[in-house]
Amino acid sequence: MSKVFLVATYRPDSDEKLMQAIRDKYPNNHYSIGRGQWLVAVKGTTAREIAEQLGIPGETPIRGSYVFGISGYYGRANGEMWEWMSAKLGEQE
Repeated sequence: MSKVFLVATYRPDSDEKLMQAIRDKYPNNHYSIGRGQWLVAVKGTTAREIAEQLGIPGETPIRGSYVFGISGYYGRANGEMWEWMSAKLGEQE
């Protein structure tokens, strides 16, 4: 089963670099929430491993960026986002 992570940056100058890294590493497993915020679905990994794969702490770090694991969700948002999360969390290995 996939895990869903929030990958985000609070620095607008890091948006493009982080977005490109997400598209390159997870081309079919990401969902844009809004400026500087993406959901990423990955099987069998940790927030630290995702951050390292994206280059957040890399040689040329993506400043102001971070990764959080999501263990549950609730709220009022775009229905498409909830459907994406539900589908990704329900995938079998």
